[in-house]
Amino acid sequence: MNNSYSNKKICASVIIPSYNCARYIGHLLQSLQNQKTDYAFEVIVVDSGTDNSAELVRRDFPWVNLVRSETRLHPGQGRNLGIENAKTDLFLFTDTDCRVGELWVNDIVNGYRTGKQIIVGPVMNGTPRSIWGTIEYLLEFFDSWNVRNGVKIGPCGTLNVFFTRNIFAKYGPFDHYLNGSDSRFFRRALAGGDAIYWQSDVRVWHHNRTELRAVIRNQFKLGKGAAKTGREFKSRNSFMVEHPYLIPLAPILRSIRIGWILLRKCPKNFLIYLLLYPLALAGLIVHGYGFACGVLEKNRETRHDR
Repeated sequence: MNNSYSNKKICASVIIPSYNCARYIGHLLQSLQNQKTDYAFEVIVVDSGTDNSAELVRRDFPWVNLVRSETRLHPGQGRNLGIENAKTDLFLFTDTDCRVGELWVNDIVNGYRTGKQIIVGPVMNGTPRSIWGTIEYLLEFFDSWNVRNGVKIGPCGTLNVFFTRNIFAKYGPFDHYLNGSDSRFFRRALAGGDAIYWQSDVRVWHHNRTELRAVIRNQFKLGKGAAKTGREFKSRNSFMVEHPYLIPLAPILRSIRIGWILLRKCPKNFLIYLLLYPLALAGLIVHGYGFACGVLEKNRETRHDR
């Protein structure tokens, strides 16, 4: 930790859920150790894995507050436990497979000081040399680029987000789902009248999955999560949840949406998307299949409850 601010009063807490990420977590913690900021902050890693992540953190980053759980925690549960252990009222979130920019903490806290209670920033492609890593990035983070600074946006993830304890008290805790707990949290915040502000200079780089099997598996999980969210909240997925005979159109509609957003926000990424589309189509189809499975599961649960 930078000695120039380590003796100052801690004003912010960085919370990181961790599960079997020894391969990446060192890069993230090193990027946090190298922060250039006027604000003192703590880092809380909530680890529930079975690899040597905890030992690595204790050995190489002794200044980190390591919270261990012998029970496997989903990301939302890990974030809840991190908040329970936080010493401050300002919470910054990212994931173990990310690294943050050197002004990340400084820029987020400065954004908070302008009156923003929830801030989200862009997720950059941390695997630009991998075809499958780039495909996953485009399919998952296609709308995380080139939005005008300070605008209000819709539901977001927790790879690069900030909110206050007051926000958590109103809309928390995070749900105990493997996928979608972050989206549901921020949908509750939007429904409650709180705004989510985009801050384009607050950036993280995500290490995407680079193997076909891992990308396909993740797209299936994301599809199922989208179905759950579409049933619980009024979203763009709600209509398809209510009219499941339209689900076969999901890959086509999602293809168009991703392409249109990339074309408007980042033409360079749009050209890459066109070039890789024959391969990306596999992920889009699997996402649609996961969506269909999620809808069927919910329908069976509904019939069972009756």
